[in-house]
Amino acid sequence: MPSRLEQILGALGPLWITCAVSVAACRDEAPPVPGGAPTSTPARPRLTTPDDVVLDVRADDPALIAARARARSEIEAVMARHARAPLHELSVKAPITDGVRVEQVWLAGVRYEDGVFIGTIDNDPERVKTRRAGEVVRVKKEDISDYMYEEDGKIRGNYTLRALLDRLPPEEAERYKAILAPDE
Repeated sequence: MPSRLEQILGALGPLWITCAVSVAACRDEAPPVPGGAPTSTPARPRLTTPDDVVLDVRADDPALIAARARARSEIEAVMARHARAPLHELSVKAPITDGVRVEQVWLAGVRYEDGVFIGTIDNDPERVKTRRAGEVVRVKKEDISDYMYEEDGKIRGNYTLRALLDRLPPEEAERYKAILAPDE
């Protein structure tokens, strides 16, 4: 069954969403989030990444729909693993809106409580100007669009980036591929 956000977006018809193609939330320090489950813990320096690329993509894009479905199908196992031993730089991608535009942003320093992720917006949104980096956001598990964490110097998850690699200039795509763990 579609989440409430998906029902609202579906009722509006085909929309364009803004999707930051990045690993922006992978930084050397997670913002402090008081209380709750463990947050991501830094262990190594930040990976070197190209500047964030922001793409406007249709909300009904098949590649992104598949990427979101995969991330959502895996998030329970990821969070169970995170509860046993905090994953380095765990982040989730969540939609934010100003009532007109929808933008997907990475949330850093996430914790998970009762089916809700709580984290801070990791970068200033490009299209949704009513939200800012550092702002705390709550998002239901069924509304996330992706997750990622760093392991052995590579990024795991980040399926939305993987889905959009072929839409990037070849040099940029290669730089991103170099920091992504092999797809399992």
